Amino acid sequence: YLNSMLAVTDAKKRGFDEAILMNEDDFISEGSGQNIFIIRDGEIYTNDEVGTRNLPAFNRFPNLFQNAQWIWSSNLVLDNLVIARKTVN
Repeated sequence: YLNSMLAVTDAKKRGFDEAILMNEDDFISEGSGQNIFIIRDGEIYTNDEVGTRNLPAFNRFPNLFQNAQWIWSSNLVLDNLVIARKTVN
């Protein structure tokens, strides 16, 4: 938790609300206080547990995803979040 606290403190100093933590291979590991997942075309994508220290969101919060037809676990990169944001706007 210390790592997340330091990350969000640094993010807030820079004018952001939250931080996104990356692993050593530059894949998204987690948010500073939340899991990260993307819903695209009715399918849910969350970080892959291989190479991260956290369980994917659907393992930690199964009730959120109980009605999902497809859940994909993959190595998410920052570009995935940028594309997802552009789709929402």
